[in-house]
Amino acid sequence: MDNNNFYEIVKNISKYLDEPFADSSLIPTILLCRESKKYVDVVLTGDGSDEYFFGYNRYKFFNKINKITFNTNIYIRKLLKFILIKMSFNLIKIFFKLLPFQLTKRDYENFYKFIEVLDANSEKELFLKIISDNNFFKFNNKINFAEYKLDTIRDISKFDQNIYLSENGMTKIDRASMYFSLETRSPFLSKNITLFANNLSPEQHTNNFKDLKVIPKILFQKLIGKYFLQKHKTGFSIPPDLFFNKNIRDIILLKCENFILKNGDMVNKKLFNKYVKLYINNETFNVNLWKIYIYQCWLEREKS
Repeated sequence: MDNNNFYEIVKNISKYLDEPFADSSLIPTILLCRESKKYVDVVLTGDGSDEYFFGYNRYKFFNKINKITFNTNIYIRKLLKFILIKMSFNLIKIFFKLLPFQLTKRDYENFYKFIEVLDANSEKELFLKIISDNNFFKFNNKINFAEYKLDTIRDISKFDQNIYLSENGMTKIDRASMYFSLETRSPFLSKNITLFANNLSPEQHTNNFKDLKVIPKILFQKLIGKYFLQKHKTGFSIPPDLFFNKNIRDIILLKCENFILKNGDMVNKKLFNKYVKLYINNETFNVNLWKIYIYQCWLEREKS
């Protein structure tokens, strides 16, 4: 993916959507479907493998942060969060420069996510803080989280299977593939495979949380060799630096400003200004700005 491809899709993102859909991994999915259609009419997808075989990084993150968080006094955690929030980004960068490895913009995003979860009072609240920013938007989520038990990794996996897979993964591949008249099939969602996967424990799926998606890795290693499975899991996402291209940043910030002019009461203005400042200063791009951008693009298309 280069800047031109990325810019062209970002600029025209609403034409691929019949409703707002703010997962930025839609962009590489669009590119993949577009290129695939040049050669084939039907493709196999990996949808369901992360949800049923424990492939998301958040499973390991939840397991680690759960132990750290709830073994530390809540008042100490709140104090630490207060201190970290008050720290300037430049001071945070100086601290991280002392580490024996270089951090990316995505690492900084994860650091801010870590700050957000520090004061969680329960496992369920911890998970909800990991997957969303409940303090940013001021309207009710259509998903009633009170209906779901989210205290263990197994609970989270079930939630992902029932909600995240259909509302995100399957929606994304459907919108992108159908735009190019490309048919998709998802073998990981066959009945026998899902039943098999759900009969195994999270520990079996992750080698006691030392790895992710262990069973598919073992199988595919036999099929295609170990070399292709050595890369660190990053998710099907966009290189963060692409969002800091001047043309991209300008159109995203313009749409966000247009949104705020008429819908400012729908978001936390203080957080919005903070995220915009971080973005303008080339520090980090918060996903909530992308959500606003997508919604505003779709809104303008519907009104035209």
